[in-house]
Amino acid sequence: VLGITAALRLGTGFSPADIDGEPLRDWLAGAVATLVDRQRSDGGFAFWSGGSSYEELSSFVAWALVEARGAGVEVDPDVLDAAAKYLSRRFRDERRRWGASHDWTARVLLSFGLQRLGRAAPAYYQALFDARKGEGSLWGRALLVTTMLAADRSDSRAGTLLQELRNSLAVEARTARLEESAPEWGWWVFWSEPRGSAMTLMALLAADPADPL
Repeated sequence: VLGITAALRLGTGFSPADIDGEPLRDWLAGAVATLVDRQRSDGGFAFWSGGSSYEELSSFVAWALVEARGAGVEVDPDVLDAAAKYLSRRFRDERRRWGASHDWTARVLLSFGLQRLGRAAPAYYQALFDARKGEGSLWGRALLVTTMLAADRSDSRAGTLLQELRNSLAVEARTARLEESAPEWGWWVFWSEPRGSAMTLMALLAADPADPL
């Protein structure tokens, strides 16, 4: 859903007319229905029907549903409201399975999800900013920049985070990527080099769409 809606925003020629023989818009509506079917009674989302909610997954699903709505797919407002309440509740949990770095990463994802849902919580950004060097990942900083700038284009902390990202990029003749080793628990938060590079691109675009990187 996130990939297809991004392609649709780029315009004609970037998205397929159909997926597996199904018209694109019909496929997108069906994908959204599947995501909504995974919502649990607490407002979070599970990997499968009858499963338990996962906060990191729920942040990504909330983002996908907002993007799908922006692409013209009908999304029940009650689904989004329940998701926002779930993310807000989970944000206050500071004792996660993999320790302080997991706590920090999860809260960044939750902050991003809340911002996308129109429930930005800027009061929490300073604590995330202050803890980034001891507990935070580089790709998490990229996501934090995007979240901060969406709430306040003039946020002075964004410049600091962007410079830290620039200093960590592996820049070659025609490519730039974020090189960062994933910890043992990285799979839990969908940590990967391509995703980290994508998050960095989002941050750079949020700050300046004309950035040469």
